[in-house]
Amino acid sequence: MKKNYKLTISIILIIGIIMSFSGCEVSQLIETDSREAKEVSLLADETEEGNDEVEIPDYKILGFVNLEYSWAFDVSDPNNLIGENTIVVEAKIISSETGVFFGDDDMLDSIPYTPVNIEIKNVLLGEANLGELTVYTMGGSALMKDYIEHNEKHFPGKNEKQGFYDLSDEERNMYMSFTGEDYYEFPAGREYVLILDYNPSADVYFIMAGGYGGFEKNETAEGILRGAGDSTRGVGSTLSDYRNVLTERRLDIVGMDNAIIE
Repeated sequence: MKKNYKLTISIILIIGIIMSFSGCEVSQLIETDSREAKEVSLLADETEEGNDEVEIPDYKILGFVNLEYSWAFDVSDPNNLIGENTIVVEAKIISSETGVFFGDDDMLDSIPYTPVNIEIKNVLLGEANLGELTVYTMGGSALMKDYIEHNEKHFPGKNEKQGFYDLSDEERNMYMSFTGEDYYEFPAGREYVLILDYNPSADVYFIMAGGYGGFEKNETAEGILRGAGDSTRGVGSTLSDYRNVLTERRLDIVGMDNAIIE
């Protein structure tokens, strides 16, 4: 299920290492196939104080990218994320990796996506195999030199305008953290219901709308939820109240095609 949306990115460096941009702001417009034009602003000489809600990982962070999305639909409403080709699964998070960039024509994006390795326990809607799968969620931390290389290939002039060529080798081996209000880090070992979108041309699965596509189980309800049909739909999980990890809005799984209640 594809949805068009507009994305605004504000890049805030938390260290004043890019001397040529000290105290100034640079804006540019970048166009992609799937979005309206988006504005990118680089603000130098900012501090970490404006990023209190960002969890800093163990590796060295060069700066923060604040992702601000203006969607064409209300992604906070779970019903809006369910479509003809949607896949809804119960899954355990195995691990997450650092962000990667997509450069294919139908998947070109200027921001990274975090690979999240999951184990699918049950399929509630759509078709998917049980077992391990790598899905992707918007944002995360990406190596600065990978970001520069991605810009060189797909967004000519961006590195020069934003001063990235002035970075030292040490700085290029640091990370940029891409987060926003819909970013959610799925911790290893936890179980979620995930709403997935599938890109068949690239054979890639995405978590819909970042954290808005993730739901945690509230174990207070009673009953058993099972996948109906063939073995790809799994067996067994407690029927519970599923709440979104960002908004706590409820996901109604009872009416889903593969779900039956005993």
